[in-house]
Formats: sequence, structure tokens, C-alpha cells
Amino acid sequence: MDGITVVVPVYRGRRYLAETLDSIRKQVLAIPVEVIVVEDASPLADQAEDIVRNFDASYHLLNTNRGVAYARHYGARLSRFSDGFIMFLDQDDVLLDDALATMVRILEAEANPSRNWVVCNALLRLPDGTERPLYVTKHPSLTLSDLKMFNHIVTPSQVLIRLSSYRSCPILPTEMEYPGADDWILWLALSAQSHHAVYVAEPQVLYRMHGDNVSANIPAMRQSEQYVVTKWFPQLGFSRWDQRRYRARVRLDHFIRNRHLGMIAQFTRFLAPDLPASVAALWYFAYHRLKGLV
Repeated sequence: MDGITVVVPVYRGRRYLAETLDSIRKQVLAIPVEVIVVEDASPLADQAEDIVRNFDASYHLLNTNRGVAYARHYGARLSRFSDGFIMFLDQDDVLLDDALATMVRILEAEANPSRNWVVCNALLRLPDGTERPLYVTKHPSLTLSDLKMFNHIVTPSQVLIRLSSYRSCPILPTEMEYPGADDWILWLALSAQSHHAVYVAEPQVLYRMHGDNVSANIPAMRQSEQYVVTKWFPQLGFSRWDQRRYRARVRLDHFIRNRHLGMIAQFTRFLAPDLPASVAALWYFAYHRLKGLV
């Protein structure tokens, strides 16, 4: 049976959840959509079962807070479809008109059978209420080589995946010692299995920018990414060279942000720990600038 499973992990998510669920309800498709809301043990006063009951969605309350990675994959296991698609929509994001139909149509039109997930642009809503596209003059690179260097996808809400491809991933993290970058592991796992992505330049999802965004906590996100590189890269079959390239790219980012503090000294500190990987990071940076990639 074909359909789309939309998993919405929730933790203290009452503020925006109704609008999020309503945006799913408004989608017009020729195939069925099931919505699975997984409440990750929110405190009683914050639980959202009463909101979910106003929509055609199933509600599942976890007794112990396990983190968003666990909630996402817990919900995915509840999918009733044998085939079709899956999306992980964050509790504060909104699907724009015809988003699901657009992404399904793009995947179904792909002549290349390895194109099994689609990544769309997003419309950012800033704290002052103004809106702008996430990617304007640039676009993300979704090759495996580049995804090993940097997670170019801001939120899982930008992504629709063939259900069969998702289920074929050998590694689906549910427990993260340092949470935040669990979605990066999924994109890497899909790509490592030769499930390639298609990019859609037209925004299909509204992404709210506010202080509670996980991506807004830069130090915590960097710690989570370092954890992924150290623990999960080997489990995905990636090499020490991949780890070295990533770490050189982080050093390069630091140099670019702080080059006003003493150009020669900072550049020497960037190069010194691993010259070959540093050269690879410089090439990555230069190539992305040349090609207009994020």
C-alpha cells in the first residue's frame, strides 16, 4: 500500500503544533497521508494530546524522554504503509501549499532509480516576522563527499524520503550522547547506500527561526557533529581520511571567522595539524565558492 507517513516529534511543542498539523491536513494528494505524533515525555502541563485529537493524526506518548532521534524513528516504525514516502516534520515547521504533492511528483518523475529522496528549499520566518528563502543565490551540495564535510540540510522538514530507502539504511540512530546532528547521520546513511538526493529550489516548508531551534545553539551543534564524526563515521564505513577532512574544514571555518586576528598566525594554525587534509578543505571551500554551493 502506497502513502506518505509524516512523523512529528513533539517536546513542549504546544505553541506551534496546531499550525503544523493543519498544514499537513491542507495538503491535497492522490495517495493517503498518515500523521504520527510522538510526544517525547513532555511535562504533563505541556503535553499536546488535546491538540492532536483535533486533527486526523495518531498520538503516542513516550514515558521517558529519549530525545528527538528516538522519537522520529519510533514514529517511523509505526508506519502502516508497505511502500511510499516518509517525512520527519518538526513541531514548529509548516508545510507550504502542495509541498508533499510537489516533492512526490519530483521523485516519481526521476528517470534515475537511485534518486530516492528530495531536499527542498525552505522559507525562513525570522523572529521579527519577516520571511526570506533559506537559499537565495547558492544551493546545497548533496553529494556524499560534500555531506561528509558539512550537513547542508538545516532541518529534516526539508526532506521527503522513499520509505523503502529509509528502511534499507543499516544505521538509524536512536540514542545520541550529544544530540542535535542525528539527522546528519540519516543523510549520510542514505547517501552511503547510493540513495541520491534531488534538490528543489522552490521553498516547500516554512522554518521558524527562534531561540529554541536546535541549530541556533552553535556550540552544542558543533559538539554533536564532532561526536558523529568520531563515533558514527566508522560505523558508516567512512575512513580516517573522511574524519581528517571534516576536522580540517572546521579549522578552516575558524580561520575564516577569525582571520582579522593575525592572518599569518591563524593560517599557520589552520595548516599545521594536518597539511594534506587542510589542502583538501581549501579545495572544498574554493570549489563551493566557484560553483555557488553552500
